[in-house]
Amino acid sequence: MNIIYSKRDNMHIFDKSKSLNNIISDCKRLKMQNKLDLIMIDYLQLIMVNKKFNSLNEEKGYISNRLKAYLKN
Repeated sequence: MNIIYSKRDNMHIFDKSKSLNNIISDCKRLKMQNKLDLIMIDYLQLIMVNKKFNSLNEEKGYISNRLKAYLKN
């Protein structure tokens, strides 16, 4: 339990609606500062993207794939 509380001080919560590009930029910045170990996203459908999709499933797939591609690098 003490480990959880010590890590909590290094937790960043972004609760404003953001674009996918901004989320990835913030993650890159935090990673370069060694302040990023875990990314959790709730309500994937609230992330804004600059593309049009035929369905919500296509949009969520695009967001997921972009995030996965970032995480592999």
